[in-house]
Amino acid sequence: MVVETRDMLLALGADFSEEEARIIFPGCRPLAWHYGHCVLHQHILLSRQGFSSTLSGDYHRLFQDDAVPSESLLFYPDPGTLKKDMERVYVAFLQFLATYFHPGRINPEGQDRQFLQASLRSILRMVSHEWYHAGQIAILRELLKKPPVET
Repeated sequence: MVVETRDMLLALGADFSEEEARIIFPGCRPLAWHYGHCVLHQHILLSRQGFSSTLSGDYHRLFQDDAVPSESLLFYPDPGTLKKDMERVYVAFLQFLATYFHPGRINPEGQDRQFLQASLRSILRMVSHEWYHAGQIAILRELLKKPPVET
């Protein structure tokens, strides 16, 4: 579920040019904001679970929920940096899953039960959050008259 969600999120924006990734339509945030916001959200989830990941730049200021893209667009990381940050945080997230969610580690009856439940809720929240942004990116595709992405 985590891999499929990330694959769809990336596929939806794969053919955006750097200029298209920064276009702001009325009522819509640009692709670059959606990607940066998802990176920030995953970073926060990892931090809350005690797992570390690092981000370059000022992600909290640029990509938080109430950030106004028209005021911060010039300060966004370049597409190469944004993609590297996305990959680095995603790899840390997969390492988190591999560390805590393999059959020998999970003991739902032991003291890990509360951690397991909280982690699974966080993962579900992260996946649903990324699907929401995938939907927003699909709207951007329509506004740019791009063809649908094959799934």
